[in-house]
Amino acid sequence: GFYVDAFIDPTVPPLSYPFEHYGEPYAGVPPIAAGESITVVMPNLVFTPAQRSILYFKLDNFDCSPLDNTDPCLPSHSLGGLVPEYNEQNNVIGPIALTGFTVNLPLILKNAH
Repeated sequence: GFYVDAFIDPTVPPLSYPFEHYGEPYAGVPPIAAGESITVVMPNLVFTPAQRSILYFKLDNFDCSPLDNTDPCLPSHSLGGLVPEYNEQNNVIGPIALTGFTVNLPLILKNAH
């Protein structure tokens, strides 16, 4: 499985690669078979009155918030926190300007490679 991190009105858009920091909130997504699609629901997206209704989303396959102050989810050679794939430059989508209460993102498919 993997995670989808939300970035609410960030000062600077999140980088696709390498990993910098996590978005908040995030949603866990079960593994997706090749050609399969699913809907991800994030009911806890909250904007303050000072924030613009702008969102970025980023795919992330690690949960590196351990309870015992260790970091077991990142191998020593990893630059961190991303779904390992052949193209690390397409992990972010946005900006998405909200015009209502539902955001429909483009379809995300897992390749068979």
